[in-house]
Amino acid sequence: MMDPESLKISPANRILANVFFWSSAGRYIILTGLKGFNGQFQFYNVDELETMATTKHFMHTDIEWDPTGS
Repeated sequence: MMDPESLKISPANRILANVFFWSSAGRYIILTGLKGFNGQFQFYNVDELETMATTKHFMHTDIEWDPTGS
């Protein structure tokens, strides 16, 4: 498991997150604030060290990856 301190995200792309969800296929991670935290999602490609997308869904409670990692 990757140490959260070793995941470098540029200050311009930072979000408040209380949970990280790794893709079952690796390479991708979702940083998010679950439940009443803030509702932000950041989809991050750890191989390219880039944010792919950010969005919000207030009061979301769970995230599940497709078993194929898609």
